[in-house]
Amino acid sequence: RPAGLDAATVGKMIEEAISKIDVGFSTSVQINTAPPIILEEKTHYLFPKLIKKLGAGLNVIIVGGAGGGKSHAAEQAAKALGMRFFSIGAASFAHELIGYRDATREYARTDFREAFENGGLLVIEEADASAADAMLVLNNMLANGYGAFPDGHVKMSPGFLCVCCTNTDGSGATMQYSGRQRLDGAFLDRFVNQEWAIDPAIEKIDARGHSEWLLAVRAVRAYATSSGILDVVATPRAVKFGAKLIEAGEE
Repeated sequence: RPAGLDAATVGKMIEEAISKIDVGFSTSVQINTAPPIILEEKTHYLFPKLIKKLGAGLNVIIVGGAGGGKSHAAEQAAKALGMRFFSIGAASFAHELIGYRDATREYARTDFREAFENGGLLVIEEADASAADAMLVLNNMLANGYGAFPDGHVKMSPGFLCVCCTNTDGSGATMQYSGRQRLDGAFLDRFVNQEWAIDPAIEKIDARGHSEWLLAVRAVRAYATSSGILDVVATPRAVKFGAKLIEAGEE
């Protein structure tokens, strides 16, 4: 043990180190007059805005670039609101949402049906890559408060909420996201928007202490933005993946 490094000195060093951490691991959100919601996890700086919208009973479209933590934030919101969490991918056909009858006439339920009927927060990943017909099925159900399923009509649970995660604003394909569809205006009107930017504090944590790599990714991102390069480059996933590769021995 180095001379003078006693328990009190170590304790002081720890306190000083903790005071310099720039990311909180506890989030408190107040919704109207209800008791504050406390989530003991690191959250995106826009998380309070998201959970206030959901807490008000509104369906939300989260719009942001790849790798920004949209889906994770929705899962955290479900946890904070005490709701069951369901996640599905982009839907090409309506039966991926409402289910179908198999060859024996048995009805195959879906996560969408479970959340719609019995309550829960449903996330549709890459909703802007879904087929228009599939999304119109959801639109009608949100508008009418009930849905036509293969085994009959079902009333929408008052505890059902839907979050659509998209890379575009619903106006169609872009240079970065060429596989996206134009979303119907009536569908978009059933949701409120939440723009989702990169959180630099969370990105710093994801770098796992590899500051030079973090700076490199950010430099590439800044260059691409200033130069008008419209490729999907230098996302927060690049920070995560690069940090893991460095720890695996890559240069």
